[in-house]
Amino acid sequence: MGISKTDIGTTTISIIATLAVWELLTRIFHIPGFILPSPSAIFVEAVTRYPLYLYHSWITFYEMVVGFLLAAAVGVFLAVVIVYSRIIRNMIYPQIVVLQIVPKVAIAPLLLIWAGYGLTSKVLLALWSRFFRSSSTWSPDLWRSKRNCSISAASCIRGGGRNFPK
Repeated sequence: MGISKTDIGTTTISIIATLAVWELLTRIFHIPGFILPSPSAIFVEAVTRYPLYLYHSWITFYEMVVGFLLAAAVGVFLAVVIVYSRIIRNMIYPQIVVLQIVPKVAIAPLLLIWAGYGLTSKVLLALWSRFFRSSSTWSPDLWRSKRNCSISAASCIRGGGRNFPK
């Protein structure tokens, strides 16, 4: 099942209509640009300051990728530790579950205070936002894999080697 030309046309018309209504409303009601800029003003700004936006987009992309890679590494590491150590699982996993419900909006100001306004705080926020997903997603999967490997090894041993091809 793919995307049909009708779907693309409907989406395109909807976007154009939304931009046209937005442009008309900002002009009819004389809404100041600092409250709600018109689409044409946004386009002009984007074209005239393109190098600046491209530079800052690259920095944001870098911070996001570093944070997500760190979150994946730390999350997978902790998931492995949680699966293979009952003591660590009992100590850490409840805290991970509780910290997962803390809103990111509440954490961001604390990270700015603790880490300053720079690369570190932004990477830590990206790490915070993805870490719980990594660790909580990997833990059950690793647990099932560990259990399946144990079952497979036990059946191979009980089978007296008959399960292995010669």
